Amino acid sequence: MKMLKQEWQNIIIAVEMVVLGILLCLLVESLLIRAGGTQTGAESSVCEEPRIVAVYPAYPAAANAIADTSETPTDTLLSGMAPIRDTSSVSSDTSDITANEQRRYLDVPLSVELQDYIYDLCDSYDVPFELVVAVIDAESSFRADAVSATDDYGLMQINKIGHAELSEKLGIQDFLDPYQNVHAGIYVLSQALQATDGDVVAALMRYNCGPTGARRLWDKGVHSTAYTDKVMRLYNGYKETK
Repeated sequence: MKMLKQEWQNIIIAVEMVVLGILLCLLVESLLIRAGGTQTGAESSVCEEPRIVAVYPAYPAAANAIADTSETPTDTLLSGMAPIRDTSSVSSDTSDITANEQRRYLDVPLSVELQDYIYDLCDSYDVPFELVVAVIDAESSFRADAVSATDDYGLMQINKIGHAELSEKLGIQDFLDPYQNVHAGIYVLSQALQATDGDVVAALMRYNCGPTGARRLWDKGVHSTAYTDKVMRLYNGYKETK
């Protein structure tokens, strides 16, 4: 009986070790996916809808806190992808917008000044204005002070894993500042669009899942997600708004 009991104990221990090994493998795979995320780009969570769990106080001087990128070489690449554009002339000051520049401001919780700044960045990085607004809507519901459970920050939910690189490349100092946040997010989105030859849905998958996560989904035959469907609905809606 003692030998039988010992054998059962050994079997139980072996099963527990197998289960533990499986759990560790899943954890490592999850970390690897996040390591390839677009926050170097803006990875919310691994291909999931953003879940905001905390907010922090907004910065009162946000309108003036715009990163100076005048010294950034335009041929520098981030992760070997889209070149950083010269945005030294981009400003939140609307005084230089002439009457001939007909900009359509959306009825969303973004100031006219911030929308003008987004327009300028979109022109510089060749990203559709309405797509950026759709991403902001889906990612943070226009909450500039939003921080998610997976360390995604601000309007465009820039993941902490990419903060250091984006700070070095773009001069970003505060990822909760709405102006600096959209600068980072639009830059990342421009990378994704360039990497996918302008395929918006594929670019959104890279933005949400990261290059590695998106590639794994494509290898499985998955070419859209609930996230991309949501952003595309918002994008098309904003484009149709008059």
